[in-house]
Formats: sequence, structure tokens, C-alpha cells
Amino acid sequence: MASRGDINKDNLQPKLFKDWPTVPLFDTLEKAGSFTKLKSNDYLENGLFPVIDQGESDVAGYVDNESLIYKGSLPVIVFGDHTRNIKYVDVKFAVGADGVKILRPSSLLDFKFFFYYLKSLKIPSLGYSRHYSLLKTVEVPIPSSSEQRRIADKLDNLYLHLDSLNERLDKIPSLLKQFRENVLMQAVTGKLTEEWRRNKDLILDFNNDDEEEMREVNISLPDSWKWLPFSSIASVDSNLVEPSKFLDYPLIAPDNIQSETGRLIDKPTVSDIMPKSAKHYFEKGSILYSKIRPYLSKVIVADFPGLCSADMYPISTKLNTRYLYYYMLSKAFLSYATSAGERSVLPKINQKELSIIPISVPSLVEQNEVVRRIDTLFKSIESLEKLYANVKTKINNLPPNILAKAFSGELVDADPTDEPAAKLLERILQGQTPIKDKPQDNPRVIQSNTKRVQNKHIRMAEISLLTIIENTFQDQDFSFEELNDSLQQLSKSNYVQLKKQFFELLRNDKYKRKADRITTTIDTPSGTMRYKLQKHETIKA
Repeated sequence: MASRGDINKDNLQPKLFKDWPTVPLFDTLEKAGSFTKLKSNDYLENGLFPVIDQGESDVAGYVDNESLIYKGSLPVIVFGDHTRNIKYVDVKFAVGADGVKILRPSSLLDFKFFFYYLKSLKIPSLGYSRHYSLLKTVEVPIPSSSEQRRIADKLDNLYLHLDSLNERLDKIPSLLKQFRENVLMQAVTGKLTEEWRRNKDLILDFNNDDEEEMREVNISLPDSWKWLPFSSIASVDSNLVEPSKFLDYPLIAPDNIQSETGRLIDKPTVSDIMPKSAKHYFEKGSILYSKIRPYLSKVIVADFPGLCSADMYPISTKLNTRYLYYYMLSKAFLSYATSAGERSVLPKINQKELSIIPISVPSLVEQNEVVRRIDTLFKSIESLEKLYANVKTKINNLPPNILAKAFSGELVDADPTDEPAAKLLERILQGQTPIKDKPQDNPRVIQSNTKRVQNKHIRMAEISLLTIIENTFQDQDFSFEELNDSLQQLSKSNYVQLKKQFFELLRNDKYKRKADRITTTIDTPSGTMRYKLQKHETIKA
């Protein structure tokens, strides 16, 4: 955690393009509007107006009462005094909880340019202390208005690409999890080895000779397989010992095992924990299974001897150990284990309930083949998980690098028609505002619920861009160029204006709870962004 005394502007702000004049950040701010700070218990799950606070989420909740919304011009920038989160807001909203600062830059600055500059600051964590005062040392670059907008537009496009990539990447973990679950179910019901088993004379090595009790089953198995109760093929090895005699041995508890994956998170020793009560000793190769909260599916094969807590069952088996381990990770086993719990506050499976769970058992030679195939497939999954983690890390590292290029003057090309920096600086020192471009080239503030956008070249009277997209493309996807071409035919399209309005529409989408939504994809062969209007009634909850 940083100390205030070690912080100066060189630590906070990026390297700036040398020809841009700069102004102290606090000197660029105008007075914001008034607002009522809401408490978290005032938030609604759904409502007319989003509640925006200093938390990680774009929207913390909703309110219906219009008297509670922010009273002032939009857009504004929300700065989290405690959290350092920065949000661009251009819709009617209510301010949530404590620690929110509302920032409005003066006419020196394009709103989006200023927002991205704040995002580029490296504000160190001071814990839950306030961070806003750190900004008093920061200076803000003042390129020409047109250059500010070029930088902001470029960053908007890049961030949209990143959002699209992240949206698709975020689906990968659940897909890999589903694939893992499907492999296990195919494996423990005989489907994974169906071709391998063909024309083989397989002998089942195990039987329920003592006719021990078993729960009812409703899954069919191959003829050479059999359902057997857990108690007939495995046992819980209770072997309580005094922990002080095993100080260098690992001590495994449910918290040390990752849910559903069969992975050991960490391996503390007895000396790290210094438990007072007796623990179970287990041999190398034992299965360790958490009997509390069985729905978490925490099970490993220990490749070491050690001790385990009373919340774990150390298990030995007549089967291939890894076959039983994989079965205990499967949904087949989980469905029985979770329906056997007796207590609602802390579900727990006792030895009696465990003993009657049905286990699908093939011959030992087929168990070995099942394990080999699962091991091979799971190694492929683990490789994909590592690849995903690497790509995700690289993408997460892109925004600060992009912002650094933007404010060092490397992201967009210079325009010879831009106002020279020397003249701009001279007028700033004289207290004059920068020269603004013609109105038709400066549509930065666009209300998300506006039905009319107009200037000299574009007039879409009483028709929203969403309506035009719906009428033109219906349920077909489209590119921005195709949207522009379709409007050109109506003699109503100004490329720059349309681009700004369209991307504002995409950004505003995240604040809408019940509205039409535009989805984004990338056409792989061409690398072109494709869009599609998804009506609210077709969006899954």
C-alpha cells in the first residue's frame, strides 16, 4: 500500500506529448449538479433509473423516484474516492452511497478525452482512505478540440473491440467446465470406451456378494458393467492419530481443495496449523473426500501420506483408485451425494449415506482404459485453460498500454489543420477557451433517450437510430459501413455524425435494463465488426 508522501504527479500521470499545453486538473473542473446520496438498502433490483456508485459494477441498482436522480447536465464522470473506479455516465442516474465524486470538465476538454485521461492515471491504493486529493498534483494535456475527439473516438473503437473479445473469452471457462463434466459422464456410463469395448470378452472382477444396500438407479449401463454400492468396493479408513507426532506431514482440510476440479490448492503442514484435536492419518494414494457441503464436490487423490481433518473421509478402494476418483467428481455421484444430506444449514453426508451410493463398475482392464482416456482429455483441457489464462492476461494488459500511447501522442496521426499548440497555449493563458469546430463536427453530448439528432447534414425527425436499424436490417446482422450506405440512400447520412451516434448507442446499452440491445461479433475472415439488433423479448433473462 502506498504512502501519500511518496506520491507525485510523475508517479500518477502518463508520459505526455511534449507539444501539448497542460493545465492543473482541478483548474479544468466546473461545478457539478446536486444529488441525493442513496444508501444500498434504497436500491431496487429493477427500476427506471440506474444507481451508479463507486463500486466495480456499472450499475449498483435502480430507483423509480425521479426526484432522487442527479440534477445537472450530462455527461458526467463518476470518481470513486475510496475505490478509484472511474465511470463515464451520460444517462439519467441516481448517485449511490458515500465516496462518489461527480466531475465535469470545462470547455477546454472533450468529455470522453478527459474520461480516458483519468483512466490512464496510475492512482495507487491507499486502502479505504480517500484518493481524490491525490489528483491535485495532476496536470491535464490540452490538445486541440479536434485532436481530443480523434483520440477519444479511436479509444472508443479500441475499447469496443476489447469488450467484444472479453465477452467471447468469458464464455470459455464455462464451456471447458461443461466439456469436463460431459467427459466424466460419458466415461462412467461406458460411452467413452464404447468402441474400445467392442468384440472384447470382458469379465467383471467385482460383485456385491454380501448383497449390501444400494440406492435405486435410473441410468442404464453396458452389459459388461454393473451397479454396486459404494460399501462393496471402497471403505472409509478411520485412523485417528495425535497431530503433534506428525508435525512435518501435510494437514488437508476441505478449504485446501478446489471445488469440482479435483485440484489441491495448497498443502499446509501440521506445524503450520498446530491443531489440538486428533486427525485422520492417510496413506499415499488415498482418496480424500469432503463430507461437508457435498454439493461443492471436493475430492482429490493424495500423492503423499498425511493427516486430514474430521471433515474429510480418507478412502481406499478395490477399484482403480483414479477411476473411483473420477466417478466421485462426476454428476452421477454428485446427484446422489447432494440428495443424501440431512441438515439444511450445513449439508453433510455421513458414512451410512455414502455407503449406499451406487457406483458404475466395469472390469478392471476397462477401468484402466477409462482412466487413460480421461487423463488424456483432461490434459487437453488444462492446456486450453492455460492458453485462456495467458490470452486473458494479455488482453487485460492492453488498456493501460493503449492509454499510454494515446496520451504520448502515438495513437492518432497529427492533422495539419489542428490549431498550433503555441496559439492554443497563448489563448489558455489569456483565459480564452479553445476554438471549437463547427457544430456539425462536435456532437459529443448525446442523450441516450433522444429521438432526434440533427445538424446541417443530418436530420432524422422523430425517428431513433434503433428504429432505423430495426426497419432496415430486421433480424439480419450488419456492419457500420452497411448502415451508413443504407442511410446514404435516404440522403440523411453524415458519416462522422452517424459514427458518433451509433457508438454512443452501443455504450448506452449497458445501462438499459429492459431495452433492445445491439450485440457485437467479429467476422473472422475479414476482421470486420458485425452488429445485430436483438429485441428485448428475445433476450434471455
